[in-house]
Amino acid sequence: MQYKKSDPRYKIGVKEFLEFAFSQKNAKAVVPCPCVKCNNERRKCRDEIELDLLKFGIVKSYTRWLRHGERVDDSTILDNIIDESNEYQLHEHDVMSDMLHDAFGVQSDNVVGDETIGVTILSKDNHPSATTNLRALAQGPDRAVISVNDYMVNGFMFRAKDSERGRETQNSGIVVNGETGSSTLDYYGLLQEIIEVQYLGGNRVTLFKCDWWDVHSHGRGINSDCFDFVSVNTSKLLANDPYILATQAHQVFYVNDVLKPN
Repeated sequence: MQYKKSDPRYKIGVKEFLEFAFSQKNAKAVVPCPCVKCNNERRKCRDEIELDLLKFGIVKSYTRWLRHGERVDDSTILDNIIDESNEYQLHEHDVMSDMLHDAFGVQSDNVVGDETIGVTILSKDNHPSATTNLRALAQGPDRAVISVNDYMVNGFMFRAKDSERGRETQNSGIVVNGETGSSTLDYYGLLQEIIEVQYLGGNRVTLFKCDWWDVHSHGRGINSDCFDFVSVNTSKLLANDPYILATQAHQVFYVNDVLKPN
């Protein structure tokens, strides 16, 4: 699709793209629109995307359709994924392995030793636990992941903090219900990055990378008044575990506390 919009070959490329994007196994009624105006940040139906691509053109750097189901050979990742827009970035996934296991509904203890070898043995033995998801998980994720600016989940539109610059709306406030000892605890933070990890078979897991305020220090880190309004100290951050599954997130909105500047 590297032709001018007036070129008949461009229109053919648009048709081929739409056929590819909406024929994927996990394709939904709306997918990210790669036109110059939307830049894969808005999800639209097939007819809307076709009109946008014909009117505005496609993002020139979007030559690998990773947001629409295309897979990239590991040998070409470094050469083809990184571009000046930094739309795609490389991330280490070791610290996220347990979380990704949970996303697939697979317990880490199910596979002993080397995961790939263990699952291969289970598959040859037709073991019922060797599900399609388990086999995909054992192969590990792609070395390249997609970093996007916004994501809709749990009825909320989330947006990374840096992408809110110049906007009057706020979509980066995060709250997650966690556990500490035998009790539950709400963790408050800011969404810094939205990461899509891809596995074999079209499986994808979306992670949120967040900065979390210190909610363990009552009085200094977090307060709650008689009206149940929560105040967090933005100068006190937690250092560990920045990642959560997108499905765990709920949204909050922050305003400055006039009585406590921090």
